[in-house]
Parts: sequence; structure tokens; C-alpha cells
Amino acid sequence: MNTDVITDFPLPVLFIWPGAIALAKILTLSGAVDALGAAVDQYLTLSLLGFLLLAIIVTTITNITTNTAAAAALIPVIISIAAKADLPVATFVYAAAAMLNISYALPSANGCLALTTGFGADTNKMVKHGTILCVLTVILITVYSYFASQFIPGWNLP
Repeated sequence: MNTDVITDFPLPVLFIWPGAIALAKILTLSGAVDALGAAVDQYLTLSLLGFLLLAIIVTTITNITTNTAAAAALIPVIISIAAKADLPVATFVYAAAAMLNISYALPSANGCLALTTGFGADTNKMVKHGTILCVLTVILITVYSYFASQFIPGWNLP
């Protein structure tokens, strides 16, 4: 089978994922990520609500930008908030690391999704089923993070 990369490669792929990385950079440089962190820092606690709030924010940003770019933007803010509140930093980094991988609702969420979208994946199904999976995974990781912080020795490292 002979294929011509220039004619067979979907050009929108060249804009979806890099555009998401650029958006993450804009959110970081504009101070939006820091402002979001300042707005929620009082709610970040070792409670179910604290982990749920973290999961919603991280999952939303990781789906809009990309999981890699979201990690670069959010992990330093999460570390800063946890340290300032005298909370175990590792607990929130572990939870955020799991939450950063809940990126499968939008084509911008990661390179693989951008590529499959470019080759014709149904974005309506992707958003519908991806959102359902994101909600279920947010609940699972929230509950796991809470119980791990309460019952797993070593989870709450400073």
C-alpha cells in the first residue's frame, strides 16, 4: 500500500493539540492558574469535598488543554497551596497525578485523541462518552484519594 503523507495526513491535527498546549501556556502566563489556585486554596483539605474540588478543576483543565501541559501548569500551584496550608504535599500531588490522566473527553486533551479525531473519529461520541467516563473517574479517584489519605500509611508525606 502506497500512501502519500502530505495528502493523507489530516491537517487539523497540526492545530488541535499544539493549540491546547498554547492555551495552557496562556493560562499560566496570564496568571489565571494562580488566580484559580488562590480562589480555591481555602477549600483544599483532606476531605471528600477537597478532593472532589481538586478533581473537578484538574480534570476540566486537563481536558481543555492537555494532560502534559495541565501538569506543568497545575502541579506547582497545588504544591504551593498544600505547603502554605501545612497539608501533606505528596497527598495532593498523588491525587492530581491520577486526575491529570482523566483526559479523554475532548480532542484537545491529548495527542492521541487529536490524531484519532483528525482521522475521522466521531467527536460527538467522544465528548458524550468521554464526559460520562470523566465523571465516573472523578468520583472514583476522589473517593480513593480520600480513603488513601485516611488509611494508607505513607500517603500523607509532607
